[in-house]
Amino acid sequence: MFNYSSSIEGGALSAFGVDYNFEGKKFDKKESLNKLGFSLDSLVFSDYSLQKPNNIKIDVDGIEHLILEGAKKTLKLECCRSVLIEINDSFIEQSEKSKNILLECGYKIQDKKHSMFTKNNLGFEKTYNQIWTKI
Repeated sequence: MFNYSSSIEGGALSAFGVDYNFEGKKFDKKESLNKLGFSLDSLVFSDYSLQKPNNIKIDVDGIEHLILEGAKKTLKLECCRSVLIEINDSFIEQSEKSKNILLECGYKIQDKKHSMFTKNNLGFEKTYNQIWTKI
């Protein structure tokens, strides 16, 4: 289920397959719809993908650690050299699991900065864009 936090077209802070927000807290969903989803590994290692990725960007408002869990095989590919990911350090489970998966797959953190869009927004004080590169 894709759980929408608002009915604004193009809005953010919704959730796929979970009922919590970017902080790991239960959120008040406005609407839910069935959506088809794939793990990155099942997509990359299927007949749908022509090329393996060199760089990956993940910004999914709270399920980054779940996306990484379903991408371990892809992340370990030699051709996959970097990951840009937005992590909320106040969501401890997400932050720790994401870090551990990336380390396990052979990456090191290269950069960690606030986005200019989230730095001064209430609730996003510990949300960072992180760049991880293959060791």
